[in-house]
Parts: sequence; C-alpha cells; structure tokens
Amino acid sequence: MAKAKLHDITDFIYYDYKNFSYKLIGEFEDLPYYLQELLQGKIKNDKTIDMPSIDVLLQKVYPFIDSPSKEVINKIIERNRRVRELVKASIDNKKSEKLEFDQGLEKDRFVIQLAKEFVFDLNKAIYKYELTDFYAYKTFINADINHPFIGTIDVLARNKDNEWFLFLLKTSRTNYTEKYFAESFLQKTLFENNTKFKIKEAFILNPRQDRYLLEVKEISTGEKFELLN
Repeated sequence: MAKAKLHDITDFIYYDYKNFSYKLIGEFEDLPYYLQELLQGKIKNDKTIDMPSIDVLLQKVYPFIDSPSKEVINKIIERNRRVRELVKASIDNKKSEKLEFDQGLEKDRFVIQLAKEFVFDLNKAIYKYELTDFYAYKTFINADINHPFIGTIDVLARNKDNEWFLFLLKTSRTNYTEKYFAESFLQKTLFENNTKFKIKEAFILNPRQDRYLLEVKEISTGEKFELLN
C-alpha cells in the first residue's frame, strides 16, 4: 500500500525545546502554497510560528495542579525526546509486518525500557487491528482558519481496510485521562482537517500504567468549544 498524503508540515519546521515553540526551517517563500496560506502573517522575525500549540490549548483548560521545577520539567522533556527518537526509528525502519526495536547509541536503561515497551505494545496493536502502515511524529497546522493551532501527532497507523488509528504515547505515572482524551481530540482534529481520512479509533499507550491500550473516549461539545476558542 502506497504511503498516504497527509499534508503535514513536518519537513518544513522543527521544535525548539529551549523555547517550547515550533520554528520554520527555511524561507516562507519556499513553502507549498497551501502552507503559505495557513501561515500568512504568522511567522515572527526569528521564524517562530505564532499560533497556539496543542500544549498551550490543553494548559488553558487543564492547568497543572502541581508546579514542578524547571529542572524537573527539562529532565522529563529530554527523557521523552529520547524515547520518541527510538520509537520513531523503529517505525521509520519498519521492513516487515512487525516493528523491530533498536536501541542505537542510547545507553540510558530507563529510556530504552520505555521505548521498547512502546514498540512491543504497538506490535500487539498490529496483530489486533491488522495495521500495515505507520507514521511517527507528524506535525500539522489546523486547516480550519477560524481555529489556528499547531501540533504533533505521536503515532498514526492504517490497516489493510484503509481505516486509521491514532496512538498517544505517555510516560507519566499520574493518570491524566481527561487531559489525554482532550489531547486526542485536538490531534484528531489536525489529522482530519488536513486529509480526506477519518480516525476510526484512538488509544493511549502508557507502559507505566496497568492497561497497555486505553481506548480514548469522546469529550463533550463544551470541552471541544473551550479548547478551540
């Protein structure tokens, strides 16, 4: 099955972890026309994309109860970044029916274990839902100009019947289920507003929780409105 056209902007941007922002890699004029339309007037002088991210929208509705130190936050961000790199490598290098895990140059046993469990759980999903194609960490801008926001989807997958599935990969011991459901809605919105496809089911994967595959439930109309406005 040929790779699907997702109309993502992954190849044109990068995430600045120091400033928690998305930035343009090249010049605005080099972007495809449809992206120029979405980003018109929304690129700062330092190439930061001036629109809210999924994280910003979530924080507005689901603010942190605790306020961890900047040092703790930075450690978590760096750990999760390295986990993502390992998962992405397994997906990008998929050559057979299942995903193969390769720790590469990573030495941290905790990072390796988390990434390995994600790959293991995704392989279980492959057999359960007959998944064939995977897309890891694709970034989109909402194509609805009335609700501009940007975000990255952890994992998208398609099965042999051309049905689409969305996976959120989480590593927190604390269960932020409602927030995760809201995040799934925003990711689903990005995907569906940029493609002709619909998400059949969405799941949360968290190796530090009891259930390996938690089905995402629909959030209320009021919550959707609050997130997007």
